[in-house]
Amino acid sequence: MDAEALLKSGDLVGARASLAELLRREPGNAKARQFFWQLIAVAGEWEKAGTQLRALSSAEPKAMMLASVYNQALAAMLVRDAVFEGKAKPVSLVGQEPWVEGLLDALHAQVMLLPDAAARQAAALEAAPASEGRLNGEEFAWIADADARFGPMLEVIIGDKYGFIPFAALKRVKAKEPEDLRDFVWQAVDLELRSGQTSAALAPVTYPGTRAAGKPALMLARGTEWLAQGEAELGLGQHLLATDSADIGLLELRELIIA
Repeated sequence: MDAEALLKSGDLVGARASLAELLRREPGNAKARQFFWQLIAVAGEWEKAGTQLRALSSAEPKAMMLASVYNQALAAMLVRDAVFEGKAKPVSLVGQEPWVEGLLDALHAQVMLLPDAAARQAAALEAAPASEGRLNGEEFAWIADADARFGPMLEVIIGDKYGFIPFAALKRVKAKEPEDLRDFVWQAVDLELRSGQTSAALAPVTYPGTRAAGKPALMLARGTEWLAQGEAELGLGQHLLATDSADIGLLELRELIIA
């Protein structure tokens, strides 16, 4: 089978080997290298993906703008890894309310396996405001990530900055259906803040730790599973948005309006 067929079947290793062999024979094959860097990104190998993306942009001038955007995203994912390895602290990109700082503090405490992490998280979530609105046209009284580590915050990358934005600080989020393999790593979103500011952003599609689970279906965001860690349940695979009316995968998001 060719790389596309192997990918469709969930064989990431086989698809990668097929593309590597094709590029060995045809190093100037821009289409194959475009596919290759995205496949490596699915595996969470950010530096290797960046090497292939830079090779693509050097050989194909039309790819320079794409490379500019996604080289920043790849750098931001290294920061994300550092956050969830306890080497850096999570930050809010918008808003410094006490509950936001409390939830980010709880996230770091959980990463560091501190005994009071659950209590810190519960206190922050209790203080967080409920955000009403509509998700893909369906009304809700509250919205949050189904993984309590993230709670009522959206994990995003803006430029090369990785961090979180509280749903309460958002007015609207718009997204399109995935079109390319990279869209299963980062969902491109248009953000409108309550302050009136607008920004293009990328939302990481899969939860931290997904790569370590070693399941291709989860790395490809084809589902969500839960891993017990003490009192907590950690998400693996695709981010899940929870409301009082329904739960949907992040990739199903088309329009989120916060009242």
